[in-house]
Amino acid sequence: MISKLIELGKKIENEHVENNLSFADLAYKILEDFKIETSLPDLEEDLAKWMLESNLPTQLNVYNSFGQPPVTVFNNGEFVIDLYFWMHADTSIHGHSFSGAFKVLYGRSVHELYSVKNLKSYSHDVIRTEIQREEVKVLKPGHSKKILPGELFHHRVVHLDNPTVTLCIRTCNDTTIPQWHHFENGLSILKREIDESVYKKLFYFDYLYSKDNDVGYKFLISFIESIDASVAMN
Repeated sequence: MISKLIELGKKIENEHVENNLSFADLAYKILEDFKIETSLPDLEEDLAKWMLESNLPTQLNVYNSFGQPPVTVFNNGEFVIDLYFWMHADTSIHGHSFSGAFKVLYGRSVHELYSVKNLKSYSHDVIRTEIQREEVKVLKPGHSKKILPGELFHHRVVHLDNPTVTLCIRTCNDTTIPQWHHFENGLSILKREIDESVYKKLFYFDYLYSKDNDVGYKFLISFIESIDASVAMN
C-alpha cells in the first residue's frame, strides 16, 4: 500500500506538468481513480514496517494534532501525500492555506460546508464572523472531496468512527494565504504554525513552574503578553 502511494506521488509529478488542471482538480481526479483493496490492519502493518525500515520524507505536520497521527508518505517540496488517522470525533470549522483533495479510506465522517461573512476585525489575526452551514454529507470509504485555498472553502469534518483514516494529496502551505479557524460563537482566529521558540519558552516555563510556581507564573504571563492573540489561542 505505501509503495503504491509513493508511486502515486511520482505519477502526479508527471501529470501536473502535462495537463492544465488545477492542483485541486488533479488531486481529486487521482483520488477518485485510486482504489483501496487493503484492510485497515494490513495498512497499519505495512505502514509500521515502512516507518521502521525507511528514511521518512520530511513530515508536514509535526507539532500539531491535525491527525492522530498524520504521516507524510511522499514529499517533493511542492506537494505531499499524507495519511491521517483520526481518533477524535470532531475538528473545527476552518479554511486552508493549500489546495488538493482528500479521500476517506476507512470509517465514516460527516462533512459540512460553510459560508463565512466577516463582521468586525479586532486585529489582523482575530475577527468576528457570521457562519452559516450550506451543505451536510456523510462521507463513506471511497468518497473524495476537493480542498480549495483561502476564502474559497470553509468546512468541518466530524469523524464518526474511531479510527477514521483519510488519504490527502495537497500542496505545501502557501504562507501568503491566511488559514482561519472559525468558532460557532462568531470568533475566528488565524491558524498559526507555532514557532520552535514558542515551544522552547513553554518547556522552560514548565521547568520554572516545577521548581517555583510564582516564578513560573510570572514568566508565563510575560510570555503571553509578548505574542499575538492568535498564537496564544493556537
